[in-house]
Amino acid sequence: MSALAASEITPAAVRLYARSVEIEIEVEDMIADGDHMTTEELLAWSDRLLHDDDFDLEAEERKTKR
Repeated sequence: MSALAASEITPAAVRLYARSVEIEIEVEDMIADGDHMTTEELLAWSDRLLHDDDFDLEAEERKTKR
């Protein structure tokens, strides 16, 4: 058995990966909807999304559509 197969992936790593997939889908949806953001805006948005427990995605989306 390889070392990789013998090691377990931590729950935190699984949650982080799942969240990164969700963020990817959200960004792709925003782009498909015509909500184009600069790279800097996308990075700031994703940083707030990852680190702010009170982040309100719907409120942020309303701001970008103004």
